[in-house]
Amino acid sequence: RLAAEREIASFTDAAADARREHQRAIESAEKARMEMRSLLMTHLALLERTSGGNGLSHIEQTDSQTAQNAQPEQVTETERITVY
Repeated sequence: RLAAEREIASFTDAAADARREHQRAIESAEKARMEMRSLLMTHLALLERTSGGNGLSHIEQTDSQTAQNAQPEQVTETERITVY
């Protein structure tokens, strides 16, 4: 009987460990999702700022500018955004 109770206790501990591990995995996935969302929003804001809100993507604008004047776009210090 004591052996059975010890075995049940060990299974109970294992189940509690599994629940804690599952909760940590859920929290880690949520944190990663929020970080990816933040990075995506920053990226989209940079694209919007670069394109001037006219609907063209940065690549389309850069391609059209390169075709017109064949000079690289100069970015001033005030146009840079630092994301931490």
